[in-house]
Amino acid sequence: MKTLIASNYSLISWIFINCIVLLLLSGNGYTQTFQRIYGTSLDNSFSKVIPDGTEYYVLGQDQPSISALPRATVTRLAADGSILWTKSLNIPSQWNDAIRVKKGDLILVGNSLPGDATAKSIMGRITPTGIYTWLKSYDDLGGRDIFLRIIENPVP
Repeated sequence: MKTLIASNYSLISWIFINCIVLLLLSGNGYTQTFQRIYGTSLDNSFSKVIPDGTEYYVLGQDQPSISALPRATVTRLAADGSILWTKSLNIPSQWNDAIRVKKGDLILVGNSLPGDATAKSIMGRITPTGIYTWLKSYDDLGGRDIFLRIIENPVP
């Protein structure tokens, strides 16, 4: 009986140790690839991160000057967290959502600011190299117009 208990204990210990080693070596979310601080002393924030292969698109906002309304930004980060490019709109705005489409482009939706009755919906498409292929605004006369979400149709 002592041999059976000892062998069960050894087997459990061996399995436990191997599980810990596998978790440490697997890199399945328990490891940190990069950590960076971005932005300026003004109001900068990000709202969504979209993986694209080993790189990332990051939606955010950047306040260009004190007491100014923020501008919508989209940034492309390399796998190590370095900034490849950042594009900012030249009007007070925010990106609310985006989807990555087959060619690696990003389709973005958002709105102009402030979010009152003068707000317009904004939609754009940007390439992995940071070039807007198109950028449009839409206005519902007499009311606030804001695009909040975008969903890709699985059956086009």
